[in-house]
Amino acid sequence: MGVLKIVDLPKGEERNKQLDILEKKYIEKFNSYGTGGYNQTRGGDGGIDGYKFTDLQKKRQKINSLITSLDGRYKIYFYDTMSKQYGEALSFQIILDALKKTANRFVEKQICYFGRYILSRSKEKLEKKKEIFFADEYFYSNTDCIDTKTVNLQDKIDKVVEKYRKEINEFFAKYGKAKYNRKDNKTKKEALRKL
Repeated sequence: MGVLKIVDLPKGEERNKQLDILEKKYIEKFNSYGTGGYNQTRGGDGGIDGYKFTDLQKKRQKINSLITSLDGRYKIYFYDTMSKQYGEALSFQIILDALKKTANRFVEKQICYFGRYILSRSKEKLEKKKEIFFADEYFYSNTDCIDTKTVNLQDKIDKVVEKYRKEINEFFAKYGKAKYNRKDNKTKKEALRKL
């Protein structure tokens, strides 16, 4: 990463036009459009605020995120320190939604170490974390922080998964399957590059 050019103009239409021109120039110069890089357009069409998604594109992006949450590649195992029960979720996002927490960089540590649940990406690591949690010097110094409300996290997770699936099905019933197909798109780009 590096600075390509500094534009010293006051905010406004003229600066936006200059930045659009420079964007096109550098995308062309560094061949960063399509298969050559990360740009999805040839530039100059989004202004300094970037590309504006339509409402449908935002909905489709949300649905794609829900689909990724359900595909099992980010599976999480958990142990409830109060009920002494194990469970699992297809992704950390599902656990956050079940516990009605928003994601930030501290939330996983809060849930794992200062909350009621111990989380891990594998069953083996979960057991190691459980040993650390219940070690005398750790457990007794943190018992005040544990949420003791009667909660069945696995039930809540199952309800979130059901909600996600319903939302996905409703979206596809209304708008159809996604038109973007990575394989088709790659084939089209390769054909255009040969021209």
